[in-house]
Parts: sequence; C-alpha cells; structure tokens
Amino acid sequence: MIGASLEILSPMAWGVCLGLLWTFGFPDQADGGDFQGSTHLIEFERNPIRYSTSSSETAVDRLSRQWSEEGHSLAYHSGSGYLEGLLEALDIAPASQVLVFAKSSAQRDLISPRNPRAIYFNDEVYVGFIPGAPLLELTAADARLGTVFYTMEQRRQKLPRFERTSQCLECHAASRTMGVPGHLFRSFSVDDQGFVDFTALGDQMTHRLPFAERFGGWYVSGDPVVEQGHGRWLADSDELDFDPGAFPGEGSDVVAMMVLGHQVHFHNYVTRLNFEARIALRQYGHTRYLRAQIEAFLRYLLFVDEAPFPSPISGSSAFSESFGKRAKPDSQGRSLRDFDLEDRLFKYRCSYLIGGEPFEGLETSVRRQVCRRLQQILEKESAPPPFDHLDGVERRAIHRILSETRPGVVALWAQN
Repeated sequence: MIGASLEILSPMAWGVCLGLLWTFGFPDQADGGDFQGSTHLIEFERNPIRYSTSSSETAVDRLSRQWSEEGHSLAYHSGSGYLEGLLEALDIAPASQVLVFAKSSAQRDLISPRNPRAIYFNDEVYVGFIPGAPLLELTAADARLGTVFYTMEQRRQKLPRFERTSQCLECHAASRTMGVPGHLFRSFSVDDQGFVDFTALGDQMTHRLPFAERFGGWYVSGDPVVEQGHGRWLADSDELDFDPGAFPGEGSDVVAMMVLGHQVHFHNYVTRLNFEARIALRQYGHTRYLRAQIEAFLRYLLFVDEAPFPSPISGSSAFSESFGKRAKPDSQGRSLRDFDLEDRLFKYRCSYLIGGEPFEGLETSVRRQVCRRLQQILEKESAPPPFDHLDGVERRAIHRILSETRPGVVALWAQN
C-alpha cells in the first residue's frame, strides 16, 4: 500500500538515519518546477542565518509571551489534553483536520490505522496530535528562520508551555524540504499496520503531484476522486478503523489536504529564497544571481504546473467556511481563497499566501524582484510562457485582487 506523512518531529537516532538517506541516498532532483540545485542543503547554522542560536518570532512565540505577561488557563480534557484550547488560542479551525496513519514521527509507535495522527493548520502554524501521546507537536513559520519546531507536554500542569527544539532538523532539513528547515508532506509506501517503507521514494504532495500518486498513508474524506489516489477512503459508514470521537474535527478533508500540500511547499520555498538572498547579500552585496530561483518561485506561486483534477471534487463545508473567513475580498467580492474545485484547486491561480508574514519577511531586494516580475506577467497583453495558462480575464482579476488587498505587494510595483 502507498502511504504518507507530514512529519513534525523526529527522534535523534531515527532522524540521523533518515536524514542521511533523504539527503544523500535519494536522487537529487528538484520537485517539479523547482530550480536546479534547490535540493542542496544550505549551511543555515553559520552566518548569516544561525538558525538554532537565533531567536524566533512566530505566532507560537507571541502566544507564549502573551501567556507569560497575562497569565493563561487552558482547558484540559482527558482524551485530547490541551489540544482544543491550543487550537482556539492559535486561531486554528478544527475543520482543518487531516488524518495520517503512517508511522513517521517521534511518537510513531502510537500511530496506526486504529489510532491515526491528526494535523491542524492555519496560514502559519501546524499542530500534530495523536490520541494518548505525551506530546503535542507544533511548527510555525518565522519570517527570517523559516520553519520553527516546538512541543507541548500533554500532562495536566498549572502552566503548560512550549519547548522549541532543533532535534527535528535531522530529517526536516534535507533535500525534500529544499535543503532548509521545513516540512515533509509525502505519499509513499506503507503496510496495513502503517509501517513506512523508507526504501521507496516518497513524493511530496504539492499541487503538482498527479492525483494517482497522492494520499498514500492518509485517510481521506470528500468526493470519490480521492479513490484515484492511494489513501484510505472514509465513506459514510460506522465501520471505521478508528474512533472519530477522539478528534475535535470531522473526517480528513480532501480539500484541506490539497491546501496543506500547496502551503507547506510554499513555506519551504520562501525559506529557501530568503536564506539564499541573505547569503548572496553577505557574499556579493546583491541578489542579482537569484533570477532563476525567483522565476521558478513564480511558477509555483502562479500554479503553472498544477496537476489537473480528474473530475470535480468537494470537501467539507466546515473547512471551506473556516478557510474563507481569512479572505480579503476585492470590491467585487473576489478573493485568492476562492475555490474552483472543478479542474483545479483555486479559481484565481495566485497563492493566497502572497503578502503574508513569511512572504513579507523575504529580503527586500528579492521580494521586489518577485513583485515586479509578477506585475509584468499580469499586465502584459498576453502572458509569456510558461505563464500563459492564465488567460486575460484571470490575470486581470488577480491584478485587481492584489491591487485592492495586498498593499505590500502593490507598493513594490510602484518602485520602478
């Protein structure tokens, strides 16, 4: 059977082996349209990055400071521990829930088809939960450092707190995270008990992966298009391998999973661009050598290589509603969060993450190049290849949405 995982935390001994395998054992190939060399490991513990010794500034860090200054009290439940209170504090919708049964975290011995691991997320933070596990696992996007990893103990205590950890980097800074601290969200072989075949090459489940290769190791709920992948279909049946009441959300929404796949690679990509920009500025005093990287990033931003849907799909209305609540509509009510779901994920194919905190954290020179090139693509009478998948109507709509809702992006358009 095919299987997968979004790995948030990995133990040191297991991580060393897998980290070496992912970094050196697998073919050094870029994911789809990523630029040549995008899988090479960046030396991010040296200047100017100094990942492990630099202070992070994420939504998790801000919440931790708020708790320290104001005090806090999280509700504790015998089944889910602090999970539900934490999701509320971080503004993460339970409807974002996706479930994986592949054994691939520090707490992998607790994961199985009968006890899957749940992932919850918003635009910047991810939370991993396993029923009965001693730890909650969190990652958050930092504008300068990329992905930062944390844990929270699930035992009842007076003041629960977050612990930042670098242990995860043994696996989460390898070729498939673009050589920077990032996420692995993959589809690959597992057996009926959830054990992963790490000798098989697991593909990242970005928006570019064909449906026939997706969802391995994941439970999936939604329209039957998911049956064309390798996940386990959650039909409307009482005959489930696990207890759905152990989780605050419902099912494992296929649309949430596809959004997650787009988002985690976007975050990895922004981190890679930022690290390369900071290193280039230190070495050369400019970022002009990053044109190929910027062009490849724009391909991802504008969904150039998105795999077409084999048929229309739909997921849970709860996820669609919670995702849409973060929308910034233009004067015509259009948003980069508007779903299509007929033959592609979004109606307007420009990532909703543009203008977000991680993107705004890009070195100014690189962010300026990205925004100006984007402006050129959108304003030309006909889009140049490979961006000609966007017709004039869609490009004008994206241009208007950005103009009215992304002031940071538009401000750089004016700096010609």
